[in-house]
Amino acid sequence: MLEIGVRSLPLVVTVGIFTGAVSAWQAAYQFQGILPLSYVGPATSKVIFIELGPVLTALVLAGRVGASIAAELGSMKVTEQIDALETLAIDPIRFLAMPRIVAATTMMPILVIFADFIALFGAFLVINMLLHVSAETFFNGVKSYFQV
Repeated sequence: MLEIGVRSLPLVVTVGIFTGAVSAWQAAYQFQGILPLSYVGPATSKVIFIELGPVLTALVLAGRVGASIAAELGSMKVTEQIDALETLAIDPIRFLAMPRIVAATTMMPILVIFADFIALFGAFLVINMLLHVSAETFFNGVKSYFQV
């Protein structure tokens, strides 16, 4: 879980901040002259929480962790460590792959939630600093998105 979760955080944070910033900037650009900027909060929240947060976090996790696991298992195969496990009557898939699958399955929702809120923070930075929309206006819009 350390490799899949904690060591993926810097990349997830970077992708999250830029995702939120770009989605807020694009929403504000598209709303220009049509809707007030108070609608950027709900629109950005919807885009981040439903679409971009989970998809981009999954892509980052698949790319970073997938390459790491493939390299590690490939190195174990070349150095005949997997053959040694089979000699000891230990199923290599159950012993090597299952913990990684369980760790990825456990950490993915946690990283998605973390990335969603980081992206929301990135959206707030753009809306507040560049477009001068108050924090109250932005977060009231975000809150209205979450209310039924």
